[in-house]
Amino acid sequence: MIKVGILGLGTVGGGVVKILQERSADFEALLGEPLVITCVMSRRSHRLEELGLSKEIYTDSFETFQKSNPDIVVEVMGGDAPAETILKALESGKKVVTANKALLANRARDFMGHSKGEFLFYEASCCGGIPIISAYEDGLTANRIDRLLGIFNGTCNYILSEMTQKGSDFAEVLAEAQRLGYAEADPTFDVEGIDATHKLCLLGSLSFQGSVPFDAIPSQGITRLSPDDFKWASQNGYTIKLISIGEREGEGIFAGTFPCMIPSGHPMAHVGGAFNAVYIEGDQVGELMFYGAGAGERPTASAVVSDLVAAAQSRARVLSKKVFSEGKSLSVHSDRDLQFFIRLKTPDEVGVLSRLCDGFGQQGISLRSVDQAPPFDGQAEIVFITHPTTGGNLEKALDSLQSDGLILGDVFSMRILDL
Repeated sequence: MIKVGILGLGTVGGGVVKILQERSADFEALLGEPLVITCVMSRRSHRLEELGLSKEIYTDSFETFQKSNPDIVVEVMGGDAPAETILKALESGKKVVTANKALLANRARDFMGHSKGEFLFYEASCCGGIPIISAYEDGLTANRIDRLLGIFNGTCNYILSEMTQKGSDFAEVLAEAQRLGYAEADPTFDVEGIDATHKLCLLGSLSFQGSVPFDAIPSQGITRLSPDDFKWASQNGYTIKLISIGEREGEGIFAGTFPCMIPSGHPMAHVGGAFNAVYIEGDQVGELMFYGAGAGERPTASAVVSDLVAAAQSRARVLSKKVFSEGKSLSVHSDRDLQFFIRLKTPDEVGVLSRLCDGFGQQGISLRSVDQAPPFDGQAEIVFITHPTTGGNLEKALDSLQSDGLILGDVFSMRILDL
């Protein structure tokens, strides 16, 4: 008997229990002995009956959970509270399966870089049911990865897909996403790009064989996008996505999570709804894209149980241990030459457009195109598309133009990735 202890009986924890119950005979045949849930800790004790679990295996104490001495600890509770229990389990030689991306991204060296970090399995922390960690550990070791692109947050991708297809505004689609259960009551981590950046931190580290500090990666959310931005993108052959990107650049990497316009013909542009995608360029294999459900009870539980079986088979996460314990910390560059989409409002006065163009030129920014909407109430809204420039140059130009009174209110800018 392989004893399994589960921390958390929420959506994913419940899914794990269901899969273990439904496929118990298959797992026993594969492993030669049964996987048996011997202890559960959760704030949701009411789910025991719903899931057909005995009250005798329930506890609300980390200490009691540890004393139950499971062979494999499955952590699907989230937050920082399970950290000590995970570390104690590793220290005592137990296997740990976790879906806790925020904890891992912020403390990667403590966990995957632990002296026994090869026994920590974390497939479910990145992109739900997509087996991307296993791909790095087992299928891509012959490759030097040069570029990583990701649509890592299903909530944002659902919102952007709806805004693209229906022309709705952000607040309207967010409310619908919350009603459907795609977005939390407090969606900040999702819509501000933080959740996606947690995953970029982990997958970027595996891609580029070095630790990528989470707090060094910039995140920009999607809250300021307007329906007109999607209309312009569609008319000009682009699709707007929240893209997490990592690319080799000298001794470091260029990395960040940003709303971007990407060519509508690129495979990433066709990832719709609440789905995730990981796009990788390797020097041997070329271009690969992994696509699937990035969240939800069954897809995420699928990744957890797959890791549980791998742990029971005494497999190890050798690459992860090496990267996060021995690998150097990579320097992260958040600025590079890219085209930018700029939307701003300006006084509807003679000569203003010329002065705006001059202001960009003074910072060495060349403009590819200028589109002006019909003026309204003494204001004109203008969209500029730049030739490649740095975000730093753009910021200097916009600060100067605002100081000169040529810009009214806030400016919205977005990167254009000509993939």
